[in-house]
Amino acid sequence: MQLAAMINVTMKPTSCQTERLIVAIVIAQRSRTKVPTGGCAIASGAGVTLAGDNPGYRWTMRGDEDALFPISGPDRARILAERIRRAIADPGWAHALHKRERALLARYDVAAVTDRVEEVYRRAIADRRR
Repeated sequence: MQLAAMINVTMKPTSCQTERLIVAIVIAQRSRTKVPTGGCAIASGAGVTLAGDNPGYRWTMRGDEDALFPISGPDRARILAERIRRAIADPGWAHALHKRERALLARYDVAAVTDRVEEVYRRAIADRRR
């Protein structure tokens, strides 16, 4: 089961524009793969991405505890609510988390992924020829 949500919260309206904080939340209770869905949420332009703490998202988010929240246990809703509140109320924290998350995107860039996949194939072909 996977649930993805985007929360748009209007912050400090000004005469000409409205500042927006976008929190992307990705939850996959049964994910066992290292699929970079969290990377897609980051790339979508979210201010911060909060991800359910399962093996796949933990790997994608490189274990960043600020970005992860539990997907089971009695405190999971409270902890997620606290993270959302902090993303809204603490711009310094949100900016620092966003900066760390944006730095992860290079790992999932199509050129970087393609280079890694090609290297796996080169090694497999070389091993097969031996």
